[in-house]
Amino acid sequence: MEEVKKKKPIFKRWWFWVIIVVVIFIAALSGGDDTSKPASTVKKETFNFSKAELTKENVTKAISSTFGKNELISVDVGTAKGVSTVIIVYDPKNALNEKALVTKAAISATDAMEILFKNPKTDKVLFWTQTNMVDAKGNSSKEKVINVTLTKGNAKDINWANFKPMVQLDYNKLFDIADDSFISPGITKNIK
Repeated sequence: MEEVKKKKPIFKRWWFWVIIVVVIFIAALSGGDDTSKPASTVKKETFNFSKAELTKENVTKAISSTFGKNELISVDVGTAKGVSTVIIVYDPKNALNEKALVTKAAISATDAMEILFKNPKTDKVLFWTQTNMVDAKGNSSKEKVINVTLTKGNAKDINWANFKPMVQLDYNKLFDIADDSFISPGITKNIK
């Protein structure tokens, strides 16, 4: 009987490994310089809100990254008597208690206002915070419970780099300098 010589599997042959090494070497050499990319993907244009038109779309684009998922409820931009006003409605979704709600609202308002007042066309910002409120009979409804309003004249003197950490430590810092503010009595009665 004649002995049958078994063939080695392909991955155990010397020439297979030579091909693998050559392919990896060529890929490493050509990996850094890909000229086949279209010119539009080489350099992306960044959005400069300070030079943009004051529209709902541009405002949303400018501030949306400062909010968590589904927290930015609405953005409106309007002009009355020559004053351009941006109205933001925000819902922090998961505030643990009333103090956390007010703190998150103040921090988010400060972050958004810093961005919005970089645009010279922004004259006024009204920042509303809404949340679920439960009445004495257990009925729940979404209500706007916190508002802080800032005008361009007031905002121009704010040193945002120093002011933002102050608000993070004490939300009252924003309400103290605001042109107008409101916290629902249903919220304030539970803040300790």
